[in-house]
Amino acid sequence: ALTLARPPHPGPPSPHPSRRARAAQVYVRFADKAIWRLGQEASFEGGAPGQPGGVAWGQWHAVGGIAAGPPALGRSMHDGTSIVFVRQADKQLYHKSQRPGHNGTRFEPDFELMRGAFAAGPALVQKASGLLEVLMQGVDRQVYHSAQTERGAFLGFGSFNALGGRTRQFAC
Repeated sequence: ALTLARPPHPGPPSPHPSRRARAAQVYVRFADKAIWRLGQEASFEGGAPGQPGGVAWGQWHAVGGIAAGPPALGRSMHDGTSIVFVRQADKQLYHKSQRPGHNGTRFEPDFELMRGAFAAGPALVQKASGLLEVLMQGVDRQVYHSAQTERGAFLGFGSFNALGGRTRQFAC
């Protein structure tokens, strides 16, 4: 499965000497069951004097994990942080943040466990506030959700709460 991220409007050229802005990101589960990321970059500088910049794909980078399904990607409207969510082989949901840095972006070193036992991968909703909400199907077939909250300068997720109802899985 493939997860695409649409970046926010890049705005004016970056004051950073490289003058690069992140254009698009692709997250996939490879055959090794890990999540991998491919980023596209837009350059505001051309290769030759007077030539406009362009868009090019970078290199694949391992995000990690042992995914049991496709990833889901969210982006914080507060600080531009990308968050990749994945249900791993133990049926629990994990997330990892990618933060903009001086020389590109970097991921947190480890996935953070969100707890719960889930039968299917995550679905994300971005609320009007810019905060994310994660929806999951539990192994008991109920729908669960966890909302991102702000605590001062810290963004985090609460525990999963059941929304009730009984879902049904269909063969694809």
